Amino acid sequence: MSKCKQCGMCCRTMVVPLNPRTDKDAFELLTMKSNYIRHTQYAGQYWVMLNSQCVHLEHDYQCGKYEGRPKVCREWPKKNLKLWKKLCPECGYCE
Repeated sequence: MSKCKQCGMCCRTMVVPLNPRTDKDAFELLTMKSNYIRHTQYAGQYWVMLNSQCVHLEHDYQCGKYEGRPKVCREWPKKNLKLWKKLCPECGYCE
């Protein structure tokens, strides 16, 4: 694992997990939206990546609420490195 490049990609996107058997309509809808980036299958689910910038992300891709950020932000992408590497291979954090 390399050092974070501070590209802000993890804060400029949202990753939505979907069950391929029960969420097929939602999957098709999300992949047709203008903010769709890409998707992958991992751990028995579809994972759809969408453009959805966090309101606390500053212009220099730094977090404006870093010390008080939510748990999900503190753990992402560390908690899901294999998934994140599939969705965002350009991220230096996963190298």
